[in-house]
Amino acid sequence: MALLPIALNVGIAIAIFSYAVRASPDDLRFLVRERRLMGLSLISIFIVTPAIAVAVVEWIDMPNAARLALVAFSFSIIRPTLPSKQIAAGGRGPYANALTLTVAVLAIPIVPLLVNLSGKASGHPYGVPPGEIAGYVAAVVAIPLLLGLLVRWRLPGPAQRLAEPLKRLSFFITTGAIAIMVLSSLPAIWGLLGTGTIAGMALFTLGSMGVGHLMGGPDPGDEVVLALSSATRHPAIALTVASANYPEQRVSHALVLCLIVNAIIALAYDRWQKHR
Repeated sequence: MALLPIALNVGIAIAIFSYAVRASPDDLRFLVRERRLMGLSLISIFIVTPAIAVAVVEWIDMPNAARLALVAFSFSIIRPTLPSKQIAAGGRGPYANALTLTVAVLAIPIVPLLVNLSGKASGHPYGVPPGEIAGYVAAVVAIPLLLGLLVRWRLPGPAQRLAEPLKRLSFFITTGAIAIMVLSSLPAIWGLLGTGTIAGMALFTLGSMGVGHLMGGPDPGDEVVLALSSATRHPAIALTVASANYPEQRVSHALVLCLIVNAIIALAYDRWQKHR
């Protein structure tokens, strides 16, 4: 289990690099042109979603490990592979791409701040200094992003050929790590059933997804992009930060349950959108 956070971090770094080498000028133009929508999107992702997580853990009676997992999950970043799913569900490609890039860049200063604030608000302060968290986020997010953009600019041809194989490699690494987490966590997950954990995680997902849906409107495609971006997260940052601060809480088991509940609700939302 000690290698799983490393595998997840490697997976997210490769995914961000592969995503950056596919970036286009349309993504930047969208960011500049749709400033209001981008501003609302960042408020939903960086302010409303963590606030919902803190409110849920205060309102729902859950074990400490589940509380820590849910709050940590809320300040992790968007999955770099999410834009493909959002576009398939009818979302605008430039919006999905620009939002994912922007969140990745802003995660460096904002995630350490959110860790500090959410820890105090939930009564579980994190002991790792914000500077160390910022350094970690920079290593797994910012550096692969900048390297990918540099390769895209200097070597556009090879960059395009690299993108898809790297995307698949990231998928296999991340999926394999999560599958191992699920299988090894099943006995512990059974212990979380009936403790309010599923209710809390479902409420968080529905709340953050609902807010994203409303703030992304009235365009149905934009609703999809912001709803999924607000509610779905990559587990790497959540697992690394929470486990480093509270190794005795076995946060990974609760985080696996959070991922399962989150994925089920996201799938239901995706199907509902397609049949509207």
